Amino acid sequence: MINQRIHQLYDSILGQGSAGTERFFAALQERDIPPRPDPARHDYNLYAPNPVIVAGPLIQAMTADANTFCRRLQSRIPDAASLLDRAPAPIQQHYASAEVAGQLLADLRRAHPLVCLDAFLVDSGHGLQPAYLEWQTVGTYVTTGLLAVEAAADAWPAIHDYSTLTAWPGLDPAGLRQHLISLYTQGVEDDPRQGVIVDYRPEICATRREFWAIQELTGGTERGMGIIDPREIIQAEGGFHYRRDGVLLPIRRVYSRMVYSDLVQLEREASPAAIATIRRFFQTADQHTWISHILHFFYGSKADLPDFWAQGLSPHIPETVVVTPALIAEYRQHFGRRPIAGFVQKPLNAQSGRDVLLNPTPDQLAPAAILQREIVPAACHRTLFGPRTPEIRVMALPDASGQLICGLIYSRIKSPEAFLSNAGALARSAIPGTGESYGIVVY
Repeated sequence: MINQRIHQLYDSILGQGSAGTERFFAALQERDIPPRPDPARHDYNLYAPNPVIVAGPLIQAMTADANTFCRRLQSRIPDAASLLDRAPAPIQQHYASAEVAGQLLADLRRAHPLVCLDAFLVDSGHGLQPAYLEWQTVGTYVTTGLLAVEAAADAWPAIHDYSTLTAWPGLDPAGLRQHLISLYTQGVEDDPRQGVIVDYRPEICATRREFWAIQELTGGTERGMGIIDPREIIQAEGGFHYRRDGVLLPIRRVYSRMVYSDLVQLEREASPAAIATIRRFFQTADQHTWISHILHFFYGSKADLPDFWAQGLSPHIPETVVVTPALIAEYRQHFGRRPIAGFVQKPLNAQSGRDVLLNPTPDQLAPAAILQREIVPAACHRTLFGPRTPEIRVMALPDASGQLICGLIYSRIKSPEAFLSNAGALARSAIPGTGESYGIVVY
């Protein structure tokens, strides 16, 4: 089920025992990446004690599917109105505009967006194959991932004999760093401070280390991209600015990490004047470019999987359908009050495993959610504590031609008997051998 080179690297890593894990955790801490939860510091992630090791051709196949999915979106979303229509009404009305949607679509005709594609690995009888859980046209943690895979290679130097540390042939960490710098600072190369990462309370949010890593990569705390809460945006002198080190800087490049739930919370907390400025900022297309906008979360998401499955775009998509009133009526007639065994219901506007329901009854089905056949993952990840089941996330970004390549893989590792694989569930369970990881890709 796992090729010989992967077996050999697992043998080398696990042969170091717990000493290897302690070296790895120490190397993470040297890079200011806490390996264990520390709520006092707003750190809730648990790192797995050894990295997942994955075969390169599998990652290439997943990346090829991600490109196929993006091409499908180009035909399904032909104009700005089509893109806006995919977002919830409050986003359409207050945090986007036809001008922004048009700009984003023009960008997406030239190059695919940042993409994450998540899969469990299943035993097909002819080796491991991916089975897709969800996907989204947004970035994740590839910049932090570079630090984490280098920490793993510090702990287990044999990794260098099997992998360049990135997920793509011919790409090394230096090349990936340069690729990311070009992406993040496009148009603000002369002063990366004019690019900003925007998120709700970024100083304490769970993904803040990715922001710090991006800032360090693009010039550090003095010259790198800014990290701001949207309430820090100032409209002045005919444009949008933020204050840094006592200087008012124009905003020309934006990486928004704002999700719908953040905006709901922000509306409760911010002053009317601040909300008005934030809304104008996200509705503006002619003063700054977008690495990622709120609309990217709705451009490509798990809401597309029923269409991709119906179109037969990939054999790796499990049966996935939209919950409709007609489907609920059909299942009520067939199942009564019994569970719909072997299926998982997922809401569309929730992240991190919230409200995901295994084996729902017909009365629990929610219109507009999706219903996906349960994936039975393979316990293919070896640990000092026995086999575990990894969720694999391809973290893809466009190359010079606009097509996606995979920079790195991120993974969450759970025990075979557990259902949820989100970070919070893993940290709370604290089962040995589980947690977050950045995978090593072997070609």
